[in-house]
Amino acid sequence: WATLCFPYIKNVGILMDPFTPAKETDNPFVLNSQWGMPTRRAASTACPSSASDFSGCAFGRYNPNATVLTGGERWGRDGVGGVNVTPDTWIWSAYYYKGGPNDSANRGVGYPSLSNTAVARPADTILITQAGTPDLMWHQDWNPDEAFRYWGDPPFNLFGNANATTGPMGRTAESGPKAGVYPTSTYHPTQFPEGINVSVYTDGHAKAVKWRALHSQTVELAPGVKYLKYASPEVP
Repeated sequence: WATLCFPYIKNVGILMDPFTPAKETDNPFVLNSQWGMPTRRAASTACPSSASDFSGCAFGRYNPNATVLTGGERWGRDGVGGVNVTPDTWIWSAYYYKGGPNDSANRGVGYPSLSNTAVARPADTILITQAGTPDLMWHQDWNPDEAFRYWGDPPFNLFGNANATTGPMGRTAESGPKAGVYPTSTYHPTQFPEGINVSVYTDGHAKAVKWRALHSQTVELAPGVKYLKYASPEVP
């Protein structure tokens, strides 16, 4: 999205988040990781085809410590960004999130980004958010209550040799674990961010919300089937 917007912005400084250590001269992976676009649930190899099956791909599914936030429930999550899935299960936020084929043999299975009209509640659905990776690592089956790095090499990571929340981060006004940055040994955080998250929603407005408040709001797809409110674009 940053690449598509740049011809109109014409100033990379506008994209810089002061709550990260990123510099304008950094590697593109680092620059693009300041902000992320949540990717579609359908693109994750862990997500069952049924939208009510949370046997994989759900907040509170893999990290037992998330019960302090979910009360023991599993909450679904979805996004707007399109990706590609190739036969060897590699998944890429390719072609500027358009979800087109990504090889010459045309083998890729594409999940295009959702259109404005496909988003049921645009004022509630996050489009772009403070993040640790450009696609929140959702397409690689990580959830907002977990932590990982985009690549294993520190020069390619926003916070160097550290794991970061694989979802919206609470960077504003905090640092370290309180912002969502953890040691490389931490995949299942016991301490969740306490900072503030700044996001742009699908209807175009921007809002700052405390990370814990953002991750305590849900909507119901069906009785007993809840999704994170900010990550449920197709839930009425």
